[in-house]
Amino acid sequence: EECPVVRRRAGQHTASRKRMAHAAHATNLRQAYALLTASSSEAERRAANEWLVGFAKTAEAWGAAEELVRPSEAAEEVAFFAANLLYSKIKTEWHTLADAPRR
Repeated sequence: EECPVVRRRAGQHTASRKRMAHAAHATNLRQAYALLTASSSEAERRAANEWLVGFAKTAEAWGAAEELVRPSEAAEEVAFFAANLLYSKIKTEWHTLADAPRR
């Protein structure tokens, strides 16, 4: 039988890896949003929009958006965008989540 301390530490490492992955996706999301809203290049804005639309359909978008709605994690307009992304995903994909993430 596995030692409870080892099991707990393994769970902490898994949570830490997930948090790091969410942070990396949040950084990409934040950068794409910045390009979409501030770039003077039409091609960059179009590419950022396409990436954001595609990313919004992924499972990783849940964690990235959650990361960006945390206080002080992002500028207000980025947090609003992330909150809207979460709202859209909840409306359309809530049924796809396992019970644990719903809590």
